[in-house]
Amino acid sequence: MNSSTTTEQLGQPKLTVLDAIAQSLAIGPVLSAGLLAGLVAGAAGSAAPLATILGAIGSICVGWVIVLFARQYTGAGAIYDYVRRSAGATLGLFTAGIYFMGAMLLGGAGIFLAIGFFANLAFSSYLGINLPWWVWSLVAIAIVFAANHYGIQTATRTQLILTVFAVLPVLIIAFAVIFSGGAHGNTLEVFNPSSPTAGSLFRGLLFAVTLFIGFEASASLSEETANPKQTVPFAVLGTVLIASVFYVIVVYAGTIGYGIDNIAKWADPANPSQLGTLGSKFVGGWIAPWMDVAIIVDMIAVGSAFTATAARGWFALARHNLLPKALASTSSYGTPIGGNLLVAGLAVLLVVITLVSGLFVMDMFTASALAGTLLISSIYIVLAVLAFRLVPASAPWQYLVLVIAILTPVLAIYGSIFPFPPYPANIGVWLTVAGVVISAIWTLTSSKNLGLVSSLEPAEV
Repeated sequence: MNSSTTTEQLGQPKLTVLDAIAQSLAIGPVLSAGLLAGLVAGAAGSAAPLATILGAIGSICVGWVIVLFARQYTGAGAIYDYVRRSAGATLGLFTAGIYFMGAMLLGGAGIFLAIGFFANLAFSSYLGINLPWWVWSLVAIAIVFAANHYGIQTATRTQLILTVFAVLPVLIIAFAVIFSGGAHGNTLEVFNPSSPTAGSLFRGLLFAVTLFIGFEASASLSEETANPKQTVPFAVLGTVLIASVFYVIVVYAGTIGYGIDNIAKWADPANPSQLGTLGSKFVGGWIAPWMDVAIIVDMIAVGSAFTATAARGWFALARHNLLPKALASTSSYGTPIGGNLLVAGLAVLLVVITLVSGLFVMDMFTASALAGTLLISSIYIVLAVLAFRLVPASAPWQYLVLVIAILTPVLAIYGSIFPFPPYPANIGVWLTVAGVVISAIWTLTSSKNLGLVSSLEPAEV
């Protein structure tokens, strides 16, 4: 490892549109399709594809909110920079604390628990290598740290390769199911919310929204991106649109693959590889191992993308004296060495807490992921409200987009906590409350430094 500096400046702005898209697209398309799509089906029944389309529309609207800010502001802090420069440093820090803690719980640390669990299953099943889950978690943490330390372009290109590798078996399975007609043939009944086999479209929509959480990750690279005010908006919208098409295809394939009257098998929590099961039936047994590996690979890409986002967030806050100055140090590769080490350290800490607590690793992952989703979704609401001030007078239609952008995360949050989840999933709700409280205390105790930040860069609209 090269020695670090304290220049408080990241690498040169040389990242391209491809790098920005790779950063956003790495946020779990295969993980979501493989593990979360079944939840959409379990709630919406045969109307799962319709729920996914509605969720995609809502997510596109939230994406437009990010576009409005990205066209105005740039900075390694992403969400922090958007809020502080449009509404002031105090609200900026409060929302930043919530958002970056959410990023840590969802992907910067929490995802490594799931990686360890699935890697343990895969290596023991296919290669006979029996190592504890936490060993694989630590290996993944080291890999992600190295990728992010030796240059962000190395990380984004690695993420892109991993994502493409992971997506391929999913698309092969989906198209094989669709072309063969699935269990009972292709049908438009999956777009009928009144079908006898349909479930709750509303609740399905709530789960569908969670498929898209984290698409704004490319905003954290704006300080290192050439022409960021054009590149980041293009990457954000491009990612949401690509993901929308991908999820609709996969959810439709899964729905007809299991059959509209047999959707419960897809949503069965005891079946952690729903798409792999379909692959074995419609493609061949050879694709199931690829699907299992693809989920692990995709989770590593997720960890890398969230690490880049969180590390740059901590870097930006430290640069403004809102965290210890050591976290504002950069490596000779232009990467935030302090932020990367903090993310890796917190990931290791979560592994240790899981071991000490005695909780089943996937229960802890579920709680961590729920907390991350709730924290990030709450900040989407804040951004959408603030974005009303950015709508040009010549485009009043954008107000409707912002209303949808507010309602979408509100519904997602509602669906996550009502009915209140049982133990141990409810740990995620209490982690969410703790995250908000910690951020509030942090903000209240940082008034002096917040004043300095405000004097350096006053709020501007």
